[in-house]
Amino acid sequence: PQEGYDDRNWRDPFVLWDEENEEYMLILGTRVGEDKRLMTGRLVKFTSKDLDTWEFQGDWWNPGLYTMFEMPDLFKMGDWWYLVFSEYSDGNKTRYRMSRSINGPWITPADDSFDGRAYYAARTAFDGERRVLFGWVPTRDEGGDPSSYLWGGTFMPLEIVQRADGTLGTKLPDSMLGAFGEAKAVEAFELSCESGKVEQVLAADAGSTYMLDADIELAGDAAGFSVKLAEDAESGLAYEFRANLREGKLEFTAAPQYPWFQVNNMGLERPLFFKGEGTHHVRLVIDDDIATIFVDDVALNARFCNKQGQGVALTVTDGTLKCANATIASL
Repeated sequence: PQEGYDDRNWRDPFVLWDEENEEYMLILGTRVGEDKRLMTGRLVKFTSKDLDTWEFQGDWWNPGLYTMFEMPDLFKMGDWWYLVFSEYSDGNKTRYRMSRSINGPWITPADDSFDGRAYYAARTAFDGERRVLFGWVPTRDEGGDPSSYLWGGTFMPLEIVQRADGTLGTKLPDSMLGAFGEAKAVEAFELSCESGKVEQVLAADAGSTYMLDADIELAGDAAGFSVKLAEDAESGLAYEFRANLREGKLEFTAAPQYPWFQVNNMGLERPLFFKGEGTHHVRLVIDDDIATIFVDDVALNARFCNKQGQGVALTVTDGTLKCANATIASL
């Protein structure tokens, strides 16, 4: 590393061609000092005309927000440049920024992450049509659900979707859909509860690997909905992706969390910016102990260890939910 930077944290270089300046640029993550409690993480820049001789250009982006940057990635989609990075910090998420220029200034979108705490170290690849994030869902410590996530885990691709305003969402790559068997239809239904929560079981035994797709329509004043998984039919114990529309968030939790806490779900949440109006697509993918949900183009990954059953259900809280076009495809 250059003088003044932490020699233990100088890594993950990313190289690309800068057409405007007709040179190669290299960015990498580092920090200043050795005290990781301090938010001195930054990206530095080198430039080269021939990929052989490099000139150090100093700090490229130093927001003062993170302990360390990992896996920086820089690409252009349409009129926007995107900077993708993983924060080696308390949030432990893969995030992004956007700009009209390759060198910033970098705009922070309202939702600046691709997933929650259980998706990390993602970089992208482009095949001429799709740009896909390649990251991992980390494993749990030996203590299971109440324990911390470890370093490294199981590969999970998320295909990037560019919205009309330039912000980014994700989806399951279409090429993965064929990995599941023939989809079985679930009859359309309506759930309604003026005060409280009601549930409709979609399958009492969906198996250990399956994909659920459903279109849901909520009354405008509905407080929220959820998808329950690994549910035991007798006890009702399960895990739950819970959309709290009043608080504007999607989270993963145990159902119930009592006694606190059944699942360490710190950082397992995403913002949801809708109040229930319109039709929304929900996709749940279960692969043994990995659960991935997409609500439209908002993704959230989690890992669950203490499965009580294999049921899957939909719920609604303080309102009405209509479910149509629901299918379950199992392996």
